[in-house]
Formats: sequence, structure tokens, C-alpha cells
Amino acid sequence: MLSPAHRELLKTLCNPQRFEIMLQLLKGPLNVSQIMGRSGLRQTAASHHLRRLRQCNFVTVRENGRERLYSVNASTAGHFFKLLDAHAKKYCRRLCCPPKQM
Repeated sequence: MLSPAHRELLKTLCNPQRFEIMLQLLKGPLNVSQIMGRSGLRQTAASHHLRRLRQCNFVTVRENGRERLYSVNASTAGHFFKLLDAHAKKYCRRLCCPPKQM
């Protein structure tokens, strides 16, 4: 049976915009403006998604003066999202983009 913690984790993951933010952060730390520029999100939406990702400890934040840099939680989330990304690229692509029949 799923625990409340499992349910919150899955709710957080099922949002495509949050998942996209995580894929961007796998490449390196970003501030909110950079995330907005790469994702097309408005500041309020980006901040909302980052808050949710922080609540589940998928991301960490580091203050650099007035700037806040967001990073993937390397101890767990980094490995998890790299694995999900690799799996999707290898196996799930056929579901949305089946090979053309000749």
C-alpha cells in the first residue's frame, strides 16, 4: 500500500513542468530567471514548482547574495531522475513515437 509520502512524491513527479525543471537542473544549478528562460514559465509558476520540488527534497537551494541557485539533490534525486530519463529515452519513446511501418 502506498504511504502518504509515496503519494506526495508521485503527485510531484506527475507534473510535466516540474519534471522539465528537474531535467534542466540535472545539467547544473540554475536561478529562477534561467529556469523561466529555458522553460517559458512565468516567475510565479516557476517559484511554485520549485517550492513543491523543495518540499519533496528533489532540489536544494543555495543563496549567492540576492540570487538563489537551485540544484538537484545529488544524494538521491539526481540518480533517480537520470534513471527515469534514460528509461524513457530507451523504452518509452516507442509508446509516443512508434517506428514507421514500411
